[in-house]
Amino acid sequence: MVVAPTHLLAALLALGTLVDSSLASAVPDELATSSSDSASLESAFSSLNATVGGRLKRAVPFEAPCFSIVEGQSVHVDTAACSAIQASYTDPTFRVTHFGAYMLPQWETCQSSPTTEGCLLDSSNPTNPLAINGVNCQLGNVPPYYIEVGSYKDVQAALAFSNSTGVRLSVKNKGHDYKGRSSGKDTLNLWTTNLRSLSHSATFTPEGCVGKTYDAITTGAGVFTQDVYQYADSVNRTIIAGYHQTIGFSGGYFLVRPSSLPASP
Repeated sequence: MVVAPTHLLAALLALGTLVDSSLASAVPDELATSSSDSASLESAFSSLNATVGGRLKRAVPFEAPCFSIVEGQSVHVDTAACSAIQASYTDPTFRVTHFGAYMLPQWETCQSSPTTEGCLLDSSNPTNPLAINGVNCQLGNVPPYYIEVGSYKDVQAALAFSNSTGVRLSVKNKGHDYKGRSSGKDTLNLWTTNLRSLSHSATFTPEGCVGKTYDAITTGAGVFTQDVYQYADSVNRTIIAGYHQTIGFSGGYFLVRPSSLPASP
């Protein structure tokens, strides 16, 4: 049996319901068009940042260091940072450490705009200048703000913020979602990647249950599949999980749809 910490799981399930119901609705027009409401929203973001201990971050395009035009503004190319990105552009173990990088790069782009907004290199040749020179690097479908979630209290704070401001929410773990649900233009994202606790109990009792115990491994929402495999082996247990070591076990594989070699037909 594999379980997730109770408070965090409840918060994430509540968040999932809110995200599903809000995906079809845009941020209220007045939040974007009224200067007074814009100031109010800015104040709300500042308050949220204080509530979550400074873990509210502003996103930038993953590939931005390679471009001389970012969001329509001329900038200096960061040659060293660009070279590092180009060298490991298709490496999942590199991409997973960057919030703005997704395993399927098309979800970094906003495809519903009149002209596709995004900031991509040529995956077959990341140094190809035709994908860079003269191209306007834009954030695209990457959420402009995100919280590096440290506990269920951060999730609760995000839910309260969304309810009071109308700003939509999205959730990202490792960025493997084939349907692109972990990105979202103009959303506030909860990045759960750092929730990597692991524990084992041969007599685990779910909260609220009496008289029944289970042999269980408890996993944080941001645990890597590879870490779960290694931990299960260390306590002599067997787990079937995702096919790649960078897949988020709890937030992606466990709570959504299995995608592993043993589970495949």
